[in-house]
Amino acid sequence: MAKLIYLKPNQDITSIIGYLWQTKEPEIALVAPKNSVLLENRIALKILKREADNCEKEIIFVIKDSESREAVEDLGFKTKVSWPKSEISEEESEEEEKVIKEMPAEDYQLMIGNQLKIKHGAASKIRFSDIKKPGNKKKDSDEKIKKIKSAEESEDDFILGHLAEPEKEFSLPIPQETDDFKEKAETFLKIKNFAPREEIKEETVQEESVPFEKIFGREEKEIFIKPQIHNFSKKKFSGFKFPDFSSKIVMLFVGSAVIVAGLVFYFVLPKAEIEVVPKVEATEQDLNVVADKGSAFIDLGKGVIPAQVIRFDKKSSREFNTTGESQANEKARGVMTVYNEYSSSPQGLVEKTRFVSADGKVFRTVKSITVPGAKISEGKVIASSIDVEVAADEAGESYNISPGKFLIPGFQGSPKYEGFYGITKDAMYGGTTGISKIVSADDVEMAKNEIWADLQKDLESDIKTQTPEGLKLLPEAKKLEISSFDPSVKAGGRADKFTMTVKGTGILIFFDERDIIELARENSEIESLESKDYSDKLSEVVYSEVSADFEKSKISFKAKVGEKLVWKINDSILKRLIAGRNETEIRTILNDREEVLSARILFWPFWVDAVPDNPDRVNVSVKTD
Repeated sequence: MAKLIYLKPNQDITSIIGYLWQTKEPEIALVAPKNSVLLENRIALKILKREADNCEKEIIFVIKDSESREAVEDLGFKTKVSWPKSEISEEESEEEEKVIKEMPAEDYQLMIGNQLKIKHGAASKIRFSDIKKPGNKKKDSDEKIKKIKSAEESEDDFILGHLAEPEKEFSLPIPQETDDFKEKAETFLKIKNFAPREEIKEETVQEESVPFEKIFGREEKEIFIKPQIHNFSKKKFSGFKFPDFSSKIVMLFVGSAVIVAGLVFYFVLPKAEIEVVPKVEATEQDLNVVADKGSAFIDLGKGVIPAQVIRFDKKSSREFNTTGESQANEKARGVMTVYNEYSSSPQGLVEKTRFVSADGKVFRTVKSITVPGAKISEGKVIASSIDVEVAADEAGESYNISPGKFLIPGFQGSPKYEGFYGITKDAMYGGTTGISKIVSADDVEMAKNEIWADLQKDLESDIKTQTPEGLKLLPEAKKLEISSFDPSVKAGGRADKFTMTVKGTGILIFFDERDIIELARENSEIESLESKDYSDKLSEVVYSEVSADFEKSKISFKAKVGEKLVWKINDSILKRLIAGRNETEIRTILNDREEVLSARILFWPFWVDAVPDNPDRVNVSVKTD
């Protein structure tokens, strides 16, 4: 992710290059306002691009103005109209107006000068081209000055040229001046028509300056670029000499330093660390405990603690195929409405009274009925009726007939034959012969058990996710049971398929194990805990003889509580006892302390063999693991 920098309108290039050299970020995004002076300075942008390439870093400008964006892209920069909010860190979002701090002018000028010197590599090196004839030296210098002045025609090329990589060069060793060397050198110069070395004079070259205010936005600050003129006149080399201090002063200084160092080592540096392991005693208690939902507080006398009860209900339904079979000789059945249009007198019909359909199928009433009398209104007979269940006279599917009209053959030959009749609104059903599928008792049991197995898994999952944190659940305090089951077709009923619905229930009784620990500590027979304390580690509790009464929402059990008592270590007393003592004396003292099991002693520095008298230089730590 790029480092996002918000520029001020008057932000100049100096602070940006300073940040570019110092940061370790490989990619920097500069958010420039519309009126930024940096976007109007093409020279500064070229220098910024050159320095970014040298630092192997990439600069991305975030500019909304299209013209400024095109100008920056022409110089080789990447640009964006806006920066995605997803790539802005919280720190950058909170400090949106924060910009990079500008470097002081003096530090920046020095930094630029050093960069130019490094680029040219002229200091302390001699090129072959620096050794020239006396007659050509002035000319060469004039040409060099001319080149520098001609660079003013293009300020871009001039500044960028000095920041470019220098030509390859290497240094020549300066030979030692000897008589033999002088004679050979003078002979060589005469043969080659060179003037003697004494005639070579330093030429003063006019200094050329580059104005900073135009490029960097600073006033009255310049960097001078001066060609180096190497002179082969006699040079004197001398080694470094120490200042001529008085030996007494030196000795006094050294002696004082030794004394001060000795005092520091003696009084400040020595320290001791004592790591003490205290004695630990194990205790056990056997308790008879009852966890009861009806109790809100711990009853120390009765050994009763509060309990919580949670109930889970789950229901599931599934369709199953029937596997039972039976020999079927069933008669078709249906409901018939019997009408009386004969008279106003009621008419009784005995059980198994026959009714015949239009196609001759005989059905009989399954019980005796009385058909109400018809009503006479304005000389017209209004029929009365009654519904009755009828069954086919014979078994078979042929009696599963459609709705129709039925007559009573017993009234045939009399006026009642036309006055009494029956009509069915629905088709007859259930008539069959041969083998048919039925729901067996095994089908019901198998379906119930299969659904319950899946329900148990769901209930166990609910127990894990919904169990209150910090509460204890014993295995015997958990009950999972089938609360109800209901098949859509009862056992023995005829059907090819049936649906089973099972409802499962989970009952859990929880308690807080910390109540057990508190109960044990309150009933403890330990007389005093002034010199001892209970360990911070969780006590071990073993449960046995657990009995749960889910109807009364309570459980009873035996609990064996195991705890550790740790002897207390008073570090203030211990520091006072071992102050100024050596290791042997310390071990003797610690062996006599009943609260100490073992100890480890460390002295620092290595030559220290006794505990410092200053208690602040002694560290006592207690290790209970």
